[in-house]
Amino acid sequence: MKPPVILIIKTGSTYSDLRNALGDFDIWIKNAAGDFNCNWKVKPVADVEPDKIPNYQGVIITGSHSSLTQFYAFHGGMERVVQQIIDHRIYTLAICFGHQLVHKIMGGTIDANPLGTELGVVTINLTLQGLVDPLFAGQSGSRIQVYASHSDIVIKPAPSFVQLAWNKLALFQATRYDDFIYTTQFHPKYTKEIMDWYLKKNLALLTKQHISNPLHFATADEILKRNKSLPKSKLIIQNFLNLINSK
Repeated sequence: MKPPVILIIKTGSTYSDLRNALGDFDIWIKNAAGDFNCNWKVKPVADVEPDKIPNYQGVIITGSHSSLTQFYAFHGGMERVVQQIIDHRIYTLAICFGHQLVHKIMGGTIDANPLGTELGVVTINLTLQGLVDPLFAGQSGSRIQVYASHSDIVIKPAPSFVQLAWNKLALFQATRYDDFIYTTQFHPKYTKEIMDWYLKKNLALLTKQHISNPLHFATADEILKRNKSLPKSKLIIQNFLNLINSK
């Protein structure tokens, strides 16, 4: 059997200095995948051809530093991509901005989180659906720690999506449509080192948030100290890829 072909759609890139040091979103995804046997294809969102989506066995839509509360030039093209994914039941994992983009395209609502930016190692709660979903196989219990870095959230999910995980800052931390589209607000591709870069890039923001809302946000120093290795985080990407193999 031929290895599956997985398309990574890059909706954006990380900071240039971080990219030079540790690579970009697509590299982090491949690293998290471990020794999974597949053929990777990586395309910037501007170069994706919707009519060729059926040629792939899986699609991963990355995050971005853009915001869907503003004009997004590739919204129309991604509408056609998502329609192809649905029509051909292509296994898809959409991360952070990708999570928001899929929900917006399919009828959900995205807005800036009124509580502020969620950044660092955070705890999310699996729903009953999440506890039994193969995406979270290998996790320990209903409360798990993940890496977060986002200011916008899904306020209202698109119709027919199942809530898989939540926390106080984002009710839709992970969702599923049917049995082939998965979305996560958090970043299963991050590592402790990557998270550290994001935290240090945003120290001023963390400090401002703590001063304005100390009940919801710890100090910048406390958030930095909480950063740690989460070896089970990458299991989410590996579990997604295993779903493709089991098809």
